[in-house]
Amino acid sequence: MPKNFALRRTRKGQGLLPPNPNWWEQEHNGLDLRDELDLPLDERLSPEEAFGTLEEVYVAAHGDLDLPEVVAHFRNAGSRNWSGMCIPYPDLTLVVFNDSHPPRRIRATLMEEFFHLWLGHKPTQLRVFSNGESKRDFDRAKESEAYGSGAAALVPYKPLRAMLEGGRPVRVIADHYLVSEQLVDFRIRVSKLSRLRRLGDSRSRSSTRARPVVYAGPTKLIYTSHACSGATSMPFSPVLRPPRAGGGTPWSGIHCGASVLRV
Repeated sequence: MPKNFALRRTRKGQGLLPPNPNWWEQEHNGLDLRDELDLPLDERLSPEEAFGTLEEVYVAAHGDLDLPEVVAHFRNAGSRNWSGMCIPYPDLTLVVFNDSHPPRRIRATLMEEFFHLWLGHKPTQLRVFSNGESKRDFDRAKESEAYGSGAAALVPYKPLRAMLEGGRPVRVIADHYLVSEQLVDFRIRVSKLSRLRRLGDSRSRSSTRARPVVYAGPTKLIYTSHACSGATSMPFSPVLRPPRAGGGTPWSGIHCGASVLRV
């Protein structure tokens, strides 16, 4: 998506950007999406609507993969090791998320994947060697930009600040935007609002200081693109069923890819 720098210039001095210049790009990305959707800052963002701005994409739960052992693995022992990824096909791209995760984490996962595509990030390249070992390129800056932009789109700075100034605890803000408390805490830290966070927390007996979610997993991986976990263990070439008719795959619209090189 081309960036509208004229529009971005109009945001200065409007209380829309955090007092952290290092985070302005992610904030602008989130605001750009909301502007595209004509979505007010205090309303919840729907990943379905976000993906609707893209083309040639399906979004589906990993349970729709025709791989029973893999589905079972990532719903049980491997659940914490992988969150989502994009799989390219000649005529479309499939975004797959781990359906064993809580709905609020899935929302964050989908928005991270969305911004990899929206921002045109170069896909991950994966090399699989004959001895079974593999090596994946990893661009930490791109991963940070995609996750940060998704978080900014889900919880914009201006209403976040207003809620904290009004004494709203993190739990209430998370419920308002239908995200995890960890994501709200992340937004507070990068937006330099920790002092206001403590004010809200002091008014809530149930508040906790949770650390932001870090999607880190094992290093073995042979097929993925922008994976939220940074790595996943999938020693196979995915074989997918087409999206089910009648709502089995609710979103359509993307564009992204991964390179898998067998050596």
